[in-house]
Amino acid sequence: MNIGRLIILSVSLATLFFYPLIMSIANDGQYYMSWKLINTFELIASFIFISLVFLLSVFYIDRHQNETRKTIFFSVLALLPLLFFSIHLVRQVGGKGVILYLLNHHILGINLLLISGLLLLVILIYFRKKLLSGFYEKIIIILLILSPISILSTSIIIQYGLNDHVDSLGEVIDLASKENLNQSDKKSIYVFLFDELDYSILYKNKKIDDEFPNIKMFSEQSENYHNARSPSDKTLSSISMLLTNSSNKDIKVCGNVLCEKDTNKRYVKFKTDDNLFLLAQSKNLKTSSVGWLHKYCTQYGVNLDFCRSYSVYNYATYSRAFSLLNPIYTNLMLLPYQLPFGIIKNNLYTKFHHRNAELTHKFALKIIESGNSIFSFVHYNIPHSPFIYDGDQFLPSSSPFNQSKDNYIKQLKFVDRMFGELMMQFKKNNKLDSSTIILLSDHSFRAILPEDEGNHVPMIIRRGELTKYLNIDEKVSTREKLFQILSEL
Repeated sequence: MNIGRLIILSVSLATLFFYPLIMSIANDGQYYMSWKLINTFELIASFIFISLVFLLSVFYIDRHQNETRKTIFFSVLALLPLLFFSIHLVRQVGGKGVILYLLNHHILGINLLLISGLLLLVILIYFRKKLLSGFYEKIIIILLILSPISILSTSIIIQYGLNDHVDSLGEVIDLASKENLNQSDKKSIYVFLFDELDYSILYKNKKIDDEFPNIKMFSEQSENYHNARSPSDKTLSSISMLLTNSSNKDIKVCGNVLCEKDTNKRYVKFKTDDNLFLLAQSKNLKTSSVGWLHKYCTQYGVNLDFCRSYSVYNYATYSRAFSLLNPIYTNLMLLPYQLPFGIIKNNLYTKFHHRNAELTHKFALKIIESGNSIFSFVHYNIPHSPFIYDGDQFLPSSSPFNQSKDNYIKQLKFVDRMFGELMMQFKKNNKLDSSTIILLSDHSFRAILPEDEGNHVPMIIRRGELTKYLNIDEKVSTREKLFQILSEL
């Protein structure tokens, strides 16, 4: 095989391998991955490295004299790139429903996609003599036909990969400036939003279940809103509306920004100018935000003194140092979580989800310690799936994406433990009496509830030294309540 063909084949294999990641950069993956310019440089470096690995592998395989052995080795080498390309291509052309059907329907505990693959393998083995004849060249021809995708991939990286955003602003010490510390008459407001925290599981007969002792203790000193409603039943729109004065539920991701539908029914960039952090600044409060999914530091940066935002999929959140592995791991985490892909994805993603929770909690504790006169918004990524905690420890479920009530309760127990650590931090720093503490959610555990209960969330408010146990049954908007609390300062 000549060097030109070797290079084309190796680049083609690398392109197919990274196809899920590259195509995700071209659409809303930019937002959910919090894609940065440095990630593009990592991807380019990793792509070159993987291409070289494929080039050397193809060169070695092509030198074999035994045709059968050469065909088997090359088939194994091309398997993952072709599989990654195929599964994402089906998603792109609207076949996601078919994939989900095959992945979620089982015979004897094995999903239909895996069964189909095993049947195909049996057929290949049975007709191996006929099929293997000239099969090596057939695979090469397929890869050469697919090679123009590398040109498309290059154009995508140039067009979309050069965008950048801010995911880090200031240091925690900035929240403890001298003038801030001297404002002893000002109270701080801390909002702890736990993603998918569910009212119906947390409460039993308007009392916090005994399985969650730390939240229960907090509840017994606080206002309990039993009919609190978040702005939406989806994280994307719910939190966007919660933090702003927008009542527009028609919010979606447009590339690397949020969009909303205007009066002319066109999607325009979502306006974040009128937000809770701006209101807090008008009350001479320092402001901070930590959380996942949204680009908090970019969207509200002008009104934030401190910020950290984390991606839903970008492994660089886990490992901040420049690494060739970051784009490889990110690419693997974009695969379906069901078998056989779950064997590759789930171990990576559960550790990644745990890291997000750890980082968020670390900064939440530091912010409590930092000083007075603060408005802090912290968005935890749990108890949302994947389910990675078994009560009080990191111990991923054997089926971490299984939306079972049992999995959820185990994760919620870990949330309770985290919340207990937050309350201990308030006590340790003598901040309880000078802080309004708000516990709430963006939406319910939708897997077990009817659609009209998707935005029914817990909201518990402890008002500093005015601590008082109350039960409020009237319907309340979480967004309106937050704006009201800040406005009354």
